[in-house]
Amino acid sequence: MDKSEIKVLLVESNPADARLVQDMLRDSKINEFVLTHVETLAQALHHIVNEHYDVVLLDLTLPDASGLSTVIHLQSTRPELPIVVLTGVNDQNIALQAMQTGAQDYLVKGQGDGHLLSRALQYAIERKERQAKLLFLAQYDQLTELPNRILFKDRLEGALKRAERTGTAVALMFIDLDRFKFVNDTLGHDYGDQLLKAAAGRIRAAVRAQDTVARIGGDEFTVILEGITRPEDAAPVAEKVLALMGTPFKLGQHQVTVTTSIGIAVYPANADDPQELIRAADNAMYRVKARGRNSFQFFTAAMNSSVTGRGSMANSLRHALARNEFEIHYQPQVDLRSGDVVSLEALVRWRHPTLGLIPPARFLNLQEENGQIVAMGQWLLRSVCTQLIHWQQHGTGPLRVAVNLSARELKNPELTAMLTDILRHSSLSPYSLELEVAENVLREGDAAAVSTLFALKQLGLRLAVDDFGSSASSLRCLRRLHVDTLKIDHALINEVNDGDEEEMAVVDAIIAVGHHMDAQVVAKSVETTSQLAILCAHGCDGAQGFLFSEALPADSVTMLRSEHGRWGYAKQMQRELSHVQ
Repeated sequence: MDKSEIKVLLVESNPADARLVQDMLRDSKINEFVLTHVETLAQALHHIVNEHYDVVLLDLTLPDASGLSTVIHLQSTRPELPIVVLTGVNDQNIALQAMQTGAQDYLVKGQGDGHLLSRALQYAIERKERQAKLLFLAQYDQLTELPNRILFKDRLEGALKRAERTGTAVALMFIDLDRFKFVNDTLGHDYGDQLLKAAAGRIRAAVRAQDTVARIGGDEFTVILEGITRPEDAAPVAEKVLALMGTPFKLGQHQVTVTTSIGIAVYPANADDPQELIRAADNAMYRVKARGRNSFQFFTAAMNSSVTGRGSMANSLRHALARNEFEIHYQPQVDLRSGDVVSLEALVRWRHPTLGLIPPARFLNLQEENGQIVAMGQWLLRSVCTQLIHWQQHGTGPLRVAVNLSARELKNPELTAMLTDILRHSSLSPYSLELEVAENVLREGDAAAVSTLFALKQLGLRLAVDDFGSSASSLRCLRRLHVDTLKIDHALINEVNDGDEEEMAVVDAIIAVGHHMDAQVVAKSVETTSQLAILCAHGCDGAQGFLFSEALPADSVTMLRSEHGRWGYAKQMQRELSHVQ
């Protein structure tokens, strides 16, 4: 069996003792020891800085140092290098102190043979490796190998102290992956882990070698930029992160695009201690999310007074459902041939006790992250079904209401049973309830979600695919599910203008696909008469948006009925279309 080579730095001022050590290790049957002999601490420090060694064999009595100071100097210079003390001092207290200072073993000259010395050196190396692994596990994220929250805070404290001494600034960036939860839920945790590792690599590629990139939990990363002179010096780094992250990630057979939201706080301009700086960067990051994501934002003093910060918003959300603070508003969906309202989309609003009515974009992501979306989704479905029954019994509403389901809700095993129970114990027709899912749920092929959709379809419920055209759906899955409605992605509708052939070709293709599958095609976010005219001309079946109506409380829905008993906007459509013909 080949011997493993171990490089030893022997620090020994006595030439006779040095020769004895060399003779003791020469006959080792386990390892081949390659010794380098130096006589002073200064020489030892020079060697360990400029050369690689596996272990140091150290005497405590040297010409330029003695006692435990020799261990301390070596340990502070190369903390990862194992040290075995070999000394003539037979003192248990000194031995214990040497081990506490950083030595891995303590041997007394003349009390062992070559086998004992060889084994001590081998064990010292193995013991140091185990210590290093434990330290790594304690301070680094195992998935991305970036510093974790503990080491991040330690480095941030050090960075602020250095900045105070040098009169420079430190920028702290909080980076959050937009909609990572969706990727994790639809593709699974293995792909989610791949995405986090790839994202970590891209962030590291955007910063300098001396900057700290850390993963502090979930899909949140931080960057510590030291030695900057102005706050705006952090902006090019943030722009580089956004650019690198904007390129699609290749995860197995999937291509996923995940943008980032970045909040930036600067020491000492925004805060003078680590905790305040962290809080400021966190607030700035969530301001980016509230404004649409995929951007960066510097902290401003005005953010301190905002209660839309992550902590306060999440805390308020925990009690919102129990306190009946959620409301349901309904946006009409209009048949583009008759002008009649044929459906309503149920949209949740949060009536905050101090902030008033809050739209879903500002709280749904938080609910997704903390799992509250499932409980709220159950409440929403029960409430909509109750309202539908009321309208149908009194003849005061349209026949159908659409409710959005998240990927997390589709994984709830109680969903199908709950809707089965509602339909069994009420007069509600399954056809009157339409369940909307995002196109990505089908595109990523989440087996559990698709299985649930099949079960819901078997109950007689209608199925709609929301934001269709935002990515490449599985058309085979759409056909197998017998999807009833395709809702064109609002981004496409926003780009539709008269003469814009490229965008209109995409919309035409969606309409053709929908009609080929016997599905209704509905355009979302229709806001202009020009858009309405184009959609009508190209055979789109329905539309909803501010051109017709914003989302209305349930009590206001009955106002959509005309004096002739029709629900809709026939006259308005005739008037609007006459202006563009």
